Amino acid sequence: MKNIRYLILTVFVIVVAESCRHNTINNNQTDWQLYELNGKVRTIVETTIGRDTSKLKISFSPDGMLTNQQYYLNNQLVRQTFYTDSMRWQYNGQNEFEWLVMSKRNSQGQIVEDWSQSPLGDVVTNYIYNDKGQLIQENSCQNDDQQMSSVVYEYNQQGQLQRETTFNENGQTEMSTLYAYTKKGLTSEIQQYDSHSNLIQQQNFIYDKAG
Repeated sequence: MKNIRYLILTVFVIVVAESCRHNTINNNQTDWQLYELNGKVRTIVETTIGRDTSKLKISFSPDGMLTNQQYYLNNQLVRQTFYTDSMRWQYNGQNEFEWLVMSKRNSQGQIVEDWSQSPLGDVVTNYIYNDKGQLIQENSCQNDDQQMSSVVYEYNQQGQLQRETTFNENGQTEMSTLYAYTKKGLTSEIQQYDSHSNLIQQQNFIYDKAG
């Protein structure tokens, strides 16, 4: 069992699904493995208590794949997201449609293109991999081919994600995320920096002897 302590420097909402989605793009692991879970976990509930109380409920299928996320703020449902192998879609707390994403995969099972639909318009995201099968870049464009953003991923010699950098449509850095690991390969620290290289969020992971 692992114990996790968080140091949060700003107030924000963590959307665990996107991190997990990026990892799923990269390989054919189950979401249990990506969340570093042992056993056949069906539900995770993460509760943050402060000025406001938030709760994130994450559900898995019997074979370990993410199926549903529900986010609550002060006991009120804010949004719920559903997942299948090729689709993701989300509703708000009033059960109104917010967005839909449909995915294309290559012969290795990796997602190579996402097409997303929302009231704000359609967006196409393409994913690029290196010869090791690691995701190294994603580029997002509107349907008129106007570049919106890009994300570049860098890995250490052990093949672990080391740095994630988001660029805006002008190629300027918007945010960077750095990852550190224990000798056993478990995540030990995640740091996020803004466009001016200011630290805005830090998560530290502390494990027991078994971890």
